[in-house]
Amino acid sequence: MSFDSGCFLIQQMPMKFLLALTVASSLAAPLSAQQIRPVKLRAICFQHVGDLKKLFAVSGGDKPKAVEITLFTTVISEEVDAFATDGTLTFAVPDVDGPDKSKFKTIATAKAAPGPRQLAIFIPGEPDGPPYRCFVIDDSEKNFPMGSTMAVNLSPLPFRMAIGEHLKDVAPGKIENIPMARKANDRGQVSVIISIADPAGEGGWRAVNQTRWFTGTDKRDLAIGYIHPKTKQAAVNCYGDTPAWISR
Repeated sequence: MSFDSGCFLIQQMPMKFLLALTVASSLAAPLSAQQIRPVKLRAICFQHVGDLKKLFAVSGGDKPKAVEITLFTTVISEEVDAFATDGTLTFAVPDVDGPDKSKFKTIATAKAAPGPRQLAIFIPGEPDGPPYRCFVIDDSEKNFPMGSTMAVNLSPLPFRMAIGEHLKDVAPGKIENIPMARKANDRGQVSVIISIADPAGEGGWRAVNQTRWFTGTDKRDLAIGYIHPKTKQAAVNCYGDTPAWISR
């Protein structure tokens, strides 16, 4: 699986991978022809930028709607009822400095996933650019089964995921689903080693994360590899996830 408009890549990547962002501009006047689609939305944030710890998902249409979503950095947020407008999710903050305090300033936009459930991932932007970049993935159990790992590569180099008996290389700008590992120790844990390709192009791999995870169908894992915009160092953030709707 690949993603076109929502991925976070450093500036050297081709333009087709860059997320289109509009910063500090008021939302355009709603058009009656806009298609408004309700979605269930959750979010995760790699690292807060300034005081931006909450955003509003804002719809278009004749009667725009805004729903607040919290940007947690350690867990995925609870889902909220939001709206995609013409296939796009718009995230904004109140325009407190503008003449109309009821208006919003757009912080980020991202192409909505096709399913009814969406997961928005926020990542710090470049130092001189917008505060966040965002992309959205399909959060459904069909796309992201329980017990599996969704590996997302937002760096310009390949990542290698070794989870139990499974070994998967994830190309730049790609998403791969890795099945649940079965070769666990007596505590139900599997070995996890995440590596990045040698930037010199000599075919080697450098481990950037090595740990053990519990395995089972009561959770799923999200692993995201990226290049930090300030340090330019490769890193991987991993999140265990048991969606609230699973127990309903």
